[in-house]
Amino acid sequence: MRTKVGNAVIMPMVLLGLLAACGEKQADAPAQQPSAEQPGTQPAARKPLSMRTTDVRLKTGTAQNKSCNIETANGTLFWPESPKATKTATIDIGGWIVDEESKSIPNNVKIRLQTANGISAWEQDIVNRGDRADVAKHLGSPEYLKSGFKVSLDVADLAPGDYVVYLAFDTPKGEAVCGIGRRLTLAP
Repeated sequence: MRTKVGNAVIMPMVLLGLLAACGEKQADAPAQQPSAEQPGTQPAARKPLSMRTTDVRLKTGTAQNKSCNIETANGTLFWPESPKATKTATIDIGGWIVDEESKSIPNNVKIRLQTANGISAWEQDIVNRGDRADVAKHLGSPEYLKSGFKVSLDVADLAPGDYVVYLAFDTPKGEAVCGIGRRLTLAP
């Protein structure tokens, strides 16, 4: 019959033996082999997803701010057909946005991708803004000169399929959305 004192001495010894054995196995483990495609090099690390998941979903019938345009994806117009992109390459999306109600260029603009079935969505902040003299002239205000944007999306972890693309920004009345109707097809 074992006593508590005996167990107290035996258990640490057993644990030390197991830890020593683990250390030996790790030391004997083979080193990671270089990639067969490029001898002598380690496999390239996959670029992380630049977008973050969001619980926000675009609902049918959502009112939108109409003063924006999501124009291109990798240089291809969003009309007359949806552009196609691969998940292995960065997707560059460009266009312009103004807040027609406040007559200003909104801050904190996000671009969102939502699966066509509405189950999942991702967003990324738009930080690169640019001059759009054509927009300022068309809308009749020099204050809209910096309404342009360009954003690069890394989407390697997203599933192939169709995505709804739109913009969102904060207003004193809550979040406004713009650019509803744009779609992007993501291929493997």
